[in-house]
Amino acid sequence: MAKLPPQPWFDAKTGEAKPGFYAWAQALQSEQNTTNINSGARIREAEAAAAAAQAAADAAASQAASVGAESGALSLSTLPASRLKTQFGAGSITSSSFTAVPANGTGPFTYLWTVISGDAVTINTPTAVSTTVTSTIAIGQEKVTQLQCVVTDSLAATATGNAANTFAEIS
Repeated sequence: MAKLPPQPWFDAKTGEAKPGFYAWAQALQSEQNTTNINSGARIREAEAAAAAAQAAADAAASQAASVGAESGALSLSTLPASRLKTQFGAGSITSSSFTAVPANGTGPFTYLWTVISGDAVTINTPTAVSTTVTSTIAIGQEKVTQLQCVVTDSLAATATGNAANTFAEIS
């Protein structure tokens, strides 16, 4: 088994894992799970929580789209509802694309992506149907941001959709 470099993942006073531990452990899951059962359990708990949050967001988006479709009103889904991007080392980091998917309404559509809460990021194409976000992270840092897209159709009807982005440095 490869020897891992020492990592200051646990707070000496509380014994709790510090930010970034779970992402680092997941990246080295096969070695980490065999040497630290407790870490493996925490990873599985985090993955289950993330899956439950994604399922709830997908269900809400699906319900909003079906209500909009039934009423003929403009509705919007954002795909995906959430993203996690990790990297080793500090520096600039860019997400994969978020895409707004309008249903009903009358084209052409306009789009406006904004940050509604969380850590500061740069929205790379704020008026496009798809966008990415960029930020700079430090060693051990995690940044969580809530995005919102407002779509407007040619008849001035609007609909909104939200998406979450998380950046984590895991060295």
